[in-house]
Amino acid sequence: GAVAINRVLSDLAARPLQWDGSETSITFSAGIVTKGEDESLESVIARADGAMYEAKRAGQNRVVSVV
Repeated sequence: GAVAINRVLSDLAARPLQWDGSETSITFSAGIVTKGEDESLESVIARADGAMYEAKRAGQNRVVSVV
């Protein structure tokens, strides 16, 4: 998953958005987790949310993976 998300991140950053006569870059932060065997969906979402906020704190345009 991290490889695919990093590819999307790179592709978006390489294609500036034209808006109202100016150009801007698209960036995003993402959190990726591996679901534990008996882990609830709520727990997986909470951990992914935490990983996303960790990516945001580390700077723009980042992916954080948590096992």
